[in-house]
Amino acid sequence: MGFGRLLMLLVLAGVLVAPATAQAKPNCPDRCGHISIPYPFGLNDHCSLNKQFLITCDNTNSTPRREKAFLGNSSIKVTNISIDGELQIRSEISRRCYDKLSGNVYWETNWLRLSKFRISKLKNKFTVVGCDSYAFLRGFREGKAYRAGCMSTCDSFDSVYNKSCAGSGCCQMEIPDGLYYTNVTAYSFDSHKKVQEFNPCTYAFVVEDDKFDFSSEYLKNIPEDTEFTMVLEWSIDNNTLSTLCKDNAESYQPDNVSGYRCRCKKGYEGNPYLGCRDTNECNHPNNCSHICIDLEGSYRCDCPKGYYGDGRKDGQSCTASQFPLNKIIIGVGIGFIVLFVASSWLYLVLKQRKLIKLKEKFFRENGGFILRQKFSGQQGNPDMAKIFTDEELKKATNNYDERTIVGKGGFGTVYKGILSDNREVAIKKMKMHPWVAVNKEETEYLLAREESSAFGDGDGYTASSSGIDSMKDHLTVSIGGGR
Repeated sequence: MGFGRLLMLLVLAGVLVAPATAQAKPNCPDRCGHISIPYPFGLNDHCSLNKQFLITCDNTNSTPRREKAFLGNSSIKVTNISIDGELQIRSEISRRCYDKLSGNVYWETNWLRLSKFRISKLKNKFTVVGCDSYAFLRGFREGKAYRAGCMSTCDSFDSVYNKSCAGSGCCQMEIPDGLYYTNVTAYSFDSHKKVQEFNPCTYAFVVEDDKFDFSSEYLKNIPEDTEFTMVLEWSIDNNTLSTLCKDNAESYQPDNVSGYRCRCKKGYEGNPYLGCRDTNECNHPNNCSHICIDLEGSYRCDCPKGYYGDGRKDGQSCTASQFPLNKIIIGVGIGFIVLFVASSWLYLVLKQRKLIKLKEKFFRENGGFILRQKFSGQQGNPDMAKIFTDEELKKATNNYDERTIVGKGGFGTVYKGILSDNREVAIKKMKMHPWVAVNKEETEYLLAREESSAFGDGDGYTASSSGIDSMKDHLTVSIGGGR
């Protein structure tokens, strides 16, 4: 790679593309050449927060005409502005060169003085290039003087390693935080006498570490128009009347810098000094494996139909749903159970209805209604006769317990029973009722005859028939009667 091409790459590396979130104040110009100017910076007093953030755009001294941005009214050339609190500027190179033929010495010392901004400790390094070289970095931080040096030596051009600043041809050292004034001076141990053929100069500068790759070609010459970059840090003074952080933004205290900065809250983007808007995370790389759903200030991952999981790359992701055989079996089993229960219930309901209708039929066919009419016509003594239900007779005989049997005959069995009022009665359970299959007139005659013999004969004798199907099968007689 040629030296000229290498220098071109360095210059291009120093020109950073302004982030999409950079925004100028409304109705204010937002660019100077290729450099974006976000608020609180501005190109005039109305567009900047104050003079500290004023950017001067100049095109008078360039051929061809090219706009250049400078910090305020100084000669500090600005190459990029970040809304995150960084300002990239051109780093001037100090040098000391020796002419072997004439013996003349050419030297150049550069200094930088800042009012509010500070040189970034994390982004920059003090660098010395040469094989018979050393340099000093002098400055001030927190009102106190600072001084440090770095040396670099080598015996031959071939002994120098490219991209390595370990002391052979190149030396680098960290700088302290809070520097607001620097003076860089280059020196030589022996006027480069032994290395004059390939390294006539000492070069020294503060440079953005990530943008500088050492090359052995620098030992031969670093042209004066070479642009290395340096990073400054900026913040907002705490003495402002109110916070400059606008909608969906928050303030924070940066490290190693006084004052505060603003940043958009999580899930929002834009210029926090003008207001942040919702970020559509689904349009940017996110953690969703399948479906991304944008939310206000956030987003949610989901799975497509037929899949299950949380839809996140760092979680369960999405897995195709499978309908296993055991689920089919369980579903079919539950269906059969529901069908069986419903069928059983329907069967019992129908059976109960059929039983009720059958009892009503027996009651009707065996003279139940005629007997009920006879009983309803009783006057004066409503307890002379009574229709009992089958349940009452079962309770009186302890469900027709054989131990309560007092006699058996050709038409049925007689049981001893105790009614709910503690009266003892004889209950006859018929094998075949003598009234079955007789017509209405015969039924009325037999009932009238039984009433005559049952209620008219004997001392203290009472008799009653059970209700419904007991009309067919039962006859209840009070014990102690004359029959």
